[in-house]
Amino acid sequence: MTIKSILVPLAGSSIDEVALKSAIVVAKQFDAHVEGLHIRISADEASNFVSSRLDTALYAQVIEKLQVQIGQEEQEARRSFEAFIEQSGLRMASEPSEATGPSASWRSMTGDPVDIIAHSGGAFDLIVASHPALGSEATPRPVLDTAIFNTARPVLLASNEATSRIGETVLLAWNRGIQAGRALISAIPFLQAASKVVVLMVTTGAKQGPEPEEIVANLAWHNVDAEVKKLPPDHRSVGEVLLDEAAEIGADLLVMGAYSQNRLRDRMPGGVTKAILARANLPVLMAR
Repeated sequence: MTIKSILVPLAGSSIDEVALKSAIVVAKQFDAHVEGLHIRISADEASNFVSSRLDTALYAQVIEKLQVQIGQEEQEARRSFEAFIEQSGLRMASEPSEATGPSASWRSMTGDPVDIIAHSGGAFDLIVASHPALGSEATPRPVLDTAIFNTARPVLLASNEATSRIGETVLLAWNRGIQAGRALISAIPFLQAASKVVVLMVTTGAKQGPEPEEIVANLAWHNVDAEVKKLPPDHRSVGEVLLDEAAEIGADLLVMGAYSQNRLRDRMPGGVTKAILARANLPVLMAR
């Protein structure tokens, strides 16, 4: 079990580099391939930005100029991607070969980003996105939610912290739920390479399932030496507890199930996923 293919959706913004940095760090750890995916809007979508009150000739001119601009933005995004990849020491490759070491490739598609991620995301081992807490230029929430809900793949939320490694110290959030179990399985490659793994459970009693001690016993079969930490509920939300504990142990990766109840409920005040998406300042591996 390892990570060999990584998808990075690129919006053409300055925040793209944050996701690319984390993807490259992971690629170097696992000798994996990184695909940068740029999604350009279609002509039909472009027309939504143009007033229908314009006369036919002017309308056509504006659409043509907009399409030229979209093409130029794509070219610039590709140039930036390839320059960043070269600077990072990865080789460009479109398919596997006998050459060793991490590699990268570029792909551009036209259409609705949500539809494309839902369709293509499941073909990769890992999807890397910029963290929503980074601001308006981060990976759009519809794209991020689609990656989490509709691809059956783990999503790594990249933080702005510069690092040469992700997963040296890992905090695994365990609530005995199905989503946490899926996150655990997805994180095995990181856990096996970690120097320290802490399985943290806030003892709310909200879910039924394996105790953290059982999880640690299973991880031992994967050659992962982990420790258990249990905390009773206090005045803090569970999301706050996770972030506080991650800071206390110096974690550089938080592993957790996403939207363990449902998307609507976990977006309400106190929702664990909502708190992490709003405040986390370290890489977060989510699965659902």
